[in-house]
Amino acid sequence: MEIEPRLWAVLLIGPPGAGKDTQAALLALELGLVQIKTSQIIDKKFAQAGPGDAVIREQIRRKAAGDLVEPKLVLEWFVEELRALRGQGKGVVASGSPRTLYEAEAELPIFEELYGKDNLKIISLQVSEEESVKRNS
Repeated sequence: MEIEPRLWAVLLIGPPGAGKDTQAALLALELGLVQIKTSQIIDKKFAQAGPGDAVIREQIRRKAAGDLVEPKLVLEWFVEELRALRGQGKGVVASGSPRTLYEAEAELPIFEELYGKDNLKIISLQVSEEESVKRNS
């Protein structure tokens, strides 16, 4: 009898430079998950937008100025991607999301709905502020 692989949802949280993307890639490979990166979702939405899309133009300006892309939009885009992957029967490892408390409070119930509380794992990666600055310099 063949056992269906468990559909995991793994969230990696931590400060910039903690190694979230690196660890997510390793976990995705080891556990057969899809790495879902907020930065890639944002870049994809920016690339797909038409030249007259004022909302996206404003978000590009924000990002260029060093501000976060609007959390409400990022949440919408992230959840859309997450639902699509779950609909394809894929587990995920998320790096770069949630970025804000607002996103975390909205995303966690959706992760639980899609994957079940027992299949949701949250890993906090810790590095000192000094190390974070060093890695991002």
